[in-house]
Parts: sequence; C-alpha cells; structure tokens
Amino acid sequence: LEETVAHAYARAASAGTTVHTAIVSNLTVLGTRQMAFLRLYRPQLNVSLDGTAADHDPQRPFAAGPGSYSAVLKNLERLSREGMHPEAVQTTVTQRTVHRMPEIARHIMDLGITQISLHPMTVAGVMEPALHAQVPEASAYVDGLFDTFEQVYLPTWSETGVMPYLRYLALAYAYLLEPHRSYMCRSAPCGAR
Repeated sequence: LEETVAHAYARAASAGTTVHTAIVSNLTVLGTRQMAFLRLYRPQLNVSLDGTAADHDPQRPFAAGPGSYSAVLKNLERLSREGMHPEAVQTTVTQRTVHRMPEIARHIMDLGITQISLHPMTVAGVMEPALHAQVPEASAYVDGLFDTFEQVYLPTWSETGVMPYLRYLALAYAYLLEPHRSYMCRSAPCGAR
C-alpha cells in the first residue's frame, strides 16, 4: 500500500495533478509505521466497526479468538488525539444485528462519527454455506434503515441541526436488488474473505 500510494503521488505530481486516497481499515493495527503513513498522505479513512462490543466482536474476532472491538476503540482514540478523524464508519449488518441498526448507528454517532454505511452482508464468491444464514432478510434490513432514520437521524437533526449522513444509501438498496455479487468481497460478515 505504501509503495502504491507513493507511486501514485509521484506520477500525479509529474503530471501536474493531485491524488486523493481512501482506505478502508479494520483499524486493529495502528503502529508507528501506519501512523507515519496516515500523517504523510492523509487519506480518507473509513473504519469497519459493526456497533458495540456485543455487535462487533462476534463478527470480527482476531484469529486467536477474542473480539477486536477494544483494539478498534483504542486506535480510534489514538487517531483522535492526533487530529486524524475517520471520514466514516462502515458497518456490516447481519441477521444477528439487523434489528439493532438504530442502536448501532447511535453508538457510532456517540463516538463522534456522523457518516455511516450500514451495508447488509451479501452472498458473494465462494462463501461458506454456514455463512448464508447470517445474511439479513431484505425486509428486515429495509425496515432497519427506516427505523434508523426515524429513531436516530431525524431526532438528531431536529435537536442539533446536523443531519447524520448514511453513506451510499442508494448502494445499500442496490445490494438488495442484486444480492448475489460474485465480484464483490462481501462473502463474510466483515466482507474480508
């Protein structure tokens, strides 16, 4: 990633143009090298976070077993201290979390992030058959989006004048219209397989 971005910036500079980068990260590793990269290039950073620890940890465990929520929160706090706030949070909604979409959105907003994508887990590629049961029902997902607007976004807008931004709402609905996408990496709850 470092080499690719450095190459892109060098090519853009020689062509007299600019490059803007966007990175999606699970934010479980944020060492000295990653911080130096973020300081240098200031990419648009989108963080994968599936809600509270109870929502996130079962969907995004470390290979050794424990959930990654506390590591993500620690790294979000570190970024905040450095003045590098994530642009958005990307949440994968599963059958287990689909009925908690408003609470998940509220939790993310309480972390100071108002751009949220609530994407349903979808069937893609070579997906393990056991994971199919985790794909949320389309009607429950749509109801969850409307509930999130009614219970979280509209009240926030009324109280603060700030409308939270549900990123890629049209894309979220597109997932429902074309649920089997062999070219997308959404074969696991976190979309990483």
